Amino acid sequence: DSFISLAKQGYDAYESSQSNVRKTGGEEYNSPDNSAPGSGGRTNINHEEAAQRAQQHGSGDKDLFHSALGFVGQNQDEHERPVNEEEVTDAHRQAYHEGNASNLSAGSLGSAAAMQ
Repeated sequence: DSFISLAKQGYDAYESSQSNVRKTGGEEYNSPDNSAPGSGGRTNINHEEAAQRAQQHGSGDKDLFHSALGFVGQNQDEHERPVNEEEVTDAHRQAYHEGNASNLSAGSLGSAAAMQ
C-alpha cells in the first residue's frame, strides 16, 4: 500500500513538473533539412562570436578568424556547385604523385588535400 502511494506521489510530481513546459518542436519549428525557416538553407553565423570562440580554442588570433569568416561569407554559393570529381582527382595526382602543387589554384589544392 505504501509503495503504491509513493509511486502515485512520484507520478503526480512528475506530471505537475511537465505541465508548464513550452513546446520545443514540431513541423512549424523544424524543416526537413534542419535549417532555420526562411533561411534558404543557410545557417546564420554570428561572426564576432565565432571568431572569439575560434581564438579561445584555436591557435590563431581573432583577426585571422574574422578574415576567414569574411571569405566564407563572400563565397557562400561555393557549396552549391557540384564537385567535378575528375578535376579533384587530377589535382590530387598532380599534388601528391607528381609533386607539382605549385601549379594548382587554391581551390584545386584544397580539393587535393581534402582527398588526401
